[in-house]
Amino acid sequence: MKKRYQTDREQAVRQFHRQAEESEQELQLHLPLKEVAAALQQGVGELMRQAGLELMQLIMEEEVRQLAGERCQRREQGQHYRWGGEKGILIVDGRKTPIIRPRLRSDEGREQPLGGYELFRRSEPLDAAVWDKLMLGLSTHNYGQAVREFAAAYGIEKSAVSDHFMRVSRRKPRELLERPRDELSLCASYIDGVEDHSQHLIVALGLAADGQKTVLGLRQGATENAVVAGELLGDLEQRGVTGIVFGNIHLADVREWYETRVTAAGLAHVEPLWGEPPLSLVREVVERGFRPIVVSVDLQQGAADLLGREIDDDFVKTVEIRKNMDPCGERGEYHTFVYAGPTFNDPISVERGDVREERNHSLLDLLPPAPNPSP
Repeated sequence: MKKRYQTDREQAVRQFHRQAEESEQELQLHLPLKEVAAALQQGVGELMRQAGLELMQLIMEEEVRQLAGERCQRREQGQHYRWGGEKGILIVDGRKTPIIRPRLRSDEGREQPLGGYELFRRSEPLDAAVWDKLMLGLSTHNYGQAVREFAAAYGIEKSAVSDHFMRVSRRKPRELLERPRDELSLCASYIDGVEDHSQHLIVALGLAADGQKTVLGLRQGATENAVVAGELLGDLEQRGVTGIVFGNIHLADVREWYETRVTAAGLAHVEPLWGEPPLSLVREVVERGFRPIVVSVDLQQGAADLLGREIDDDFVKTVEIRKNMDPCGERGEYHTFVYAGPTFNDPISVERGDVREERNHSLLDLLPPAPNPSP
């Protein structure tokens, strides 16, 4: 059950929206050129932050005028009293910023919230800023530093940073997994398994006609887990997916495992490459202009020397003469990252990083290119 102050705040927000829709009042923001120049010394972002703060203050003052009338004029029946101001916090450019909040009281002596202030202080923008910055830290293996820098720059405790991050972390997967299928224009969908630090995820991807991939759903658990795979497939079917595309070539046991579960979920099971000669397929990749690079090799299948090689004509010649190796890596001999091709608007720029070994596999890290040093 909502508390009284929560209900008052929600009513204040609704009243603010009504007044804004009915009012023809225009707000004019005046910024002294001297202050503009001083803010620009710290960058355009600082100027926008200060301008936003001034605008918020102006909006609150106009709301007070609407509710309490003009200053130094006789108060009409039903109008509120001005009651000074107090320190408050607003979110400007994702940062908590101190401000003096105007206060109002009713005839009964109750505090009257300001709808504008309640809208400005909502946490969604800060949640988004925390998510974006901490995800950047995670992607660069620098989570701890990202938390410290965010807490220092935005004036909030590190524990609060974690609270914001966890709140958005819970919301984003729910939005992803509950998104209606009819919002997307897809020509195909397929699933794959991802493993990271002994954690398994099954990911369903949708493919648009322009090659753009969209995550449709995911479940924690290995692809070999029939229960987890069945739950994911059933969810996709309920959201409008009609079939799943697989890239199997000749491994009958793998095909049978997936086909059984896909058809049981009421989905079409599609295998466009089934039965094709593997060497012809890898040649076709080269002939069509795709540019894959080998980023993972199985050391137990004699593929160590393939790590880091691009799949080109020389690569095709190499795998053609290898005995006991599938040219397409169908048995897991190697895995690739495609960084360019006819369906790419632009090549993906990457730099080669460290080579490491994990569980009989040799892995090549690919990194974003280092920024050019300033002149």
